[in-house]
Amino acid sequence: QDDFGLATSDGAVHICRMAGYIVVQITERLGGGDPLRVSYVVAEPNRHRAIALFKLRRDHTADERIEVVVELPQSVLDFLGISPGMIRAL
Repeated sequence: QDDFGLATSDGAVHICRMAGYIVVQITERLGGGDPLRVSYVVAEPNRHRAIALFKLRRDHTADERIEVVVELPQSVLDFLGISPGMIRAL
């Protein structure tokens, strides 16, 4: 289910629709060492479509790994000014 409830101090429950994800692009360094990690917001509510959308970027390469870190509610995307289908580096 894409919704979750947040209880407030007065007992009210607010439903938030999940609207996107923070994903991390992990690229191994050629000379060794810790991999390069870059975080992005992907404004797509379906986890599998969010990963697929990210992989369609022109600069994506087959040797990169993509990890989904956290779901984001619409209020966060609105705050960041991100529209559906957009990808933005953090």
